[in-house]
Order: sequence, then C-alpha cells, then structure tokens
Amino acid sequence: RILLNTWWAENFTVPPNISMFVKQVDLCIDMVNNGLGYAILPTKLISDFNDIHKLQLKDNNGQPILRKTWMLYQKESLKTKLVHSFVEFAKIQNYDVQ
Repeated sequence: RILLNTWWAENFTVPPNISMFVKQVDLCIDMVNNGLGYAILPTKLISDFNDIHKLQLKDNNGQPILRKTWMLYQKESLKTKLVHSFVEFAKIQNYDVQ
C-alpha cells in the first residue's frame, strides 16, 4: 500500500477520495464497469476487459510500477495434485517461485 500511496502523492495534490474498499476482485470490477469509481489492480486481472479505460501506473522516471506478489504454501501440500499443478503453472508463467 505504501507503493500506491507514494504514486498517488507524486501525481496528485489532493488525497484520494476513498469511500469504500472491497475485497472481492469481481465485485470491484463490476463496480468500475457500472461507473462507481476506479480500481488499482494487477494487469492480468483486467486484460480481458475491453470496455473499461486502463492506465498503467508509472513512476516519476516513466518506468512501470511493479510490485511483488507472494504465493505461500506448505511443502507438504505439494503432495496434493491440485496444489502441485498450480505451483508448476506459476513457474511456467515465469513467476519467481521459491
């Protein structure tokens, strides 16, 4: 959240007018689609939506703002086919899985 707050402060002179936070991405996207504000989301979540305006966030040097996302799991859970398949999928997508 610090990254986004810093970006906002670098680009706007007034603080964001946030009246609601939602935790479900689908609900968030539906709200934006219905004209109820804006969202800051990872590119992969919105790539299929062509009817909404998208803006890539960039820093003061014009570089895209990137943030790391972590996937946590217990090694023991890799014995489960579903978990193992998902972790392998993340590796194939060039995510840095450790």
